Amino acid sequence: MVPYLEVIGTDPERSDERVYAAIEASGIPFRTINGTWANEVEKRRAGYAACSNRFIYRLDADELFFIHKSQLAAFLASASAFAEMQIPLYVAPGWIARQGGQGELPRCGFLFDRDMVSADAHLHHLWLVLEADALPAAHHVDTRPFPTPVAFCAHLTHWRTTETAVNRSAFYVMNWMRANGRFPDMKGRPVTDFRAVFARLPAQAFREALRRGVIPMGKISLTAGEVITPSPLAASRETGFADLYDRFLDRLAAQNRAAGAGSQPLIFTEAAFFDISNMAARDALMTDADVNIITSAQLAAASVRLHTLSATEPFYTVEAINVRLDGNQLSFTLPPVPSPARRVLRQAIEMVGSGADEAPMCTYRVAGPTPSVPTR
Repeated sequence: MVPYLEVIGTDPERSDERVYAAIEASGIPFRTINGTWANEVEKRRAGYAACSNRFIYRLDADELFFIHKSQLAAFLASASAFAEMQIPLYVAPGWIARQGGQGELPRCGFLFDRDMVSADAHLHHLWLVLEADALPAAHHVDTRPFPTPVAFCAHLTHWRTTETAVNRSAFYVMNWMRANGRFPDMKGRPVTDFRAVFARLPAQAFREALRRGVIPMGKISLTAGEVITPSPLAASRETGFADLYDRFLDRLAAQNRAAGAGSQPLIFTEAAFFDISNMAARDALMTDADVNIITSAQLAAASVRLHTLSATEPFYTVEAINVRLDGNQLSFTLPPVPSPARRVLRQAIEMVGSGADEAPMCTYRVAGPTPSVPTR
């Protein structure tokens, strides 16, 4: 990611200064390990190896822990190598996504006894998204977790504001490109030097386009077998973080307003999403029920789909929306606001356009509906 970070003006060896300020404000003593690593595996290994005490506690910025104190005491007194947390993905306050809706919530290791778990072995108990990289040999893995979860973790990765989600998105997209390539002439050929990519697609445009990617949109789809169920956490305990969801939706509505205030990049054949989960987000996109998008280059084709997540079945639907394409203007009509009985949690519009030439991208802006021509 170094070529990307350098071009957008970010120091590859330091996090945003607001990260350090947030940790300092907590009052917890800390030190940082700054540098660059070949991949995520090496970075995680370095962090683990830098710890000096017996027990190592791993957490990410999008996780909120509720420790079961009696279980923690039992783990510390046991001969178990590591402890796990329950870690469901939050869709909205009070609602989580899970496989099948029955049985145990997903678990992940988070507290390790370094006397029994090496830096290499602990990687096998994390949730790592790896495309071009591989974990160390599996025979190093210690398989003795504490039998019961020691914590409940509210996993809020889908509530990141666009300002922070865009960094996570760049990380995942670029890791995917390292294994799969990107543009048609790179398809199937791993990207080893991102300078070649950013010679065709400016890094700043790439970053801005990622704001409309699926990751900053949060949870707007379900995988096979995944359902939405009530959170097991009491509502009184969620009050401490429910405002993060409101802030997340506010940022998405602001992003819709920004699309009407100036041009934004559209990478051809890649999906651009617009949140319409509340009236503020819908109103920022349309006049009456129409959305009109003006592009800087003529489109050869375009498609628009509506993604809906509901707390009642069907939990997830995708519906095609009729598109009116005229040169460099794309228009469509938003569906009506869902009935409260359906208990819709999230809705987002997905737009994909392809260019009429070989250019990788164009720009677009959201405009009001085209005035009708009076007839006599």
